[in-house]
Amino acid sequence: MKHLYAILLLSLCCAPTLVAQEDLILHYTFDGNANDSSGNNNNGTVHNATLTEDRNGNPNGAYDFNGVDSYIDFPASASLDEIYTSEEVTIAAWINIRNWYQGWNVFPIIEQYNPLTDYGSLVLEANWASGGILFTSGYNYEIVGANYTWDFNAWHHVAVTYKKTESIVNFYVDGNLVGSSSYSQDFSPDSENLYAIGRSLSGPDEYTDGKIDEISVYKRAMTSEEIGDILAVSQNQIPTLKMYPNPATAVVNIENYASPDINIYSAEGRLVFSGSISNNKVNVDQLTPGFYFLNVDGKSLKFIKG
Repeated sequence: MKHLYAILLLSLCCAPTLVAQEDLILHYTFDGNANDSSGNNNNGTVHNATLTEDRNGNPNGAYDFNGVDSYIDFPASASLDEIYTSEEVTIAAWINIRNWYQGWNVFPIIEQYNPLTDYGSLVLEANWASGGILFTSGYNYEIVGANYTWDFNAWHHVAVTYKKTESIVNFYVDGNLVGSSSYSQDFSPDSENLYAIGRSLSGPDEYTDGKIDEISVYKRAMTSEEIGDILAVSQNQIPTLKMYPNPATAVVNIENYASPDINIYSAEGRLVFSGSISNNKVNVDQLTPGFYFLNVDGKSLKFIKG
């Protein structure tokens, strides 16, 4: 079984709106790709995971993992070392469990695996048996039991916080504190091995069967009030403005807009069309092939006219 678990299955999405950007170590929104939006450029490489609807119904807003061979990996970096060296840390994510991994009753979220020891330097994983989370470093692990009953095919928000000075791990599900445990083991940075989302190779290899979204890591232990605020923001999140297809030939579809008024500009900044969205559609057949910017609701959406 994985050793550095933080059974942290749901997440603190949208936290950057409430928590200082400088406290953010890692943030995957999974909005169309696996890029890191924290500013630290720890971008992920996707292996057989597929984009799917997020908890708010936005298309291509989360990743689905097949439980067999899908995962996302990303290399170690100086910024990620802060997960281990910071005096405080919060790790959070949104998850939707379809099934536990085979006979192990686990749902891997994130791990940094060391092949020389066959242990994880960092593992976050949901666990059916404990109803809680494992939080550990290398061979030393702590199970934060919560007697929480995980359900299938439903999104949940989970967060784990740790303060070295207090030696306490707190575990939250959907904004509620469900478990706490003492923990005093220092983390040792691993600057060489890959991190992975959606699988855990420590001990028996285990793969995630379900969906993951909004993984966030902060170098500060959030308070219960902050976690509750973040959850409230994410649950009331306005659907993301969408434009498709891209490239387009005759029509582009626009969804989740407030005002139907639009302007289209050429790549050189020249206004080439001004009008309104009709039935969620904009006719671009008259445009010559090239790059364009469609302005709506104060936002600029880049598209290619084929």
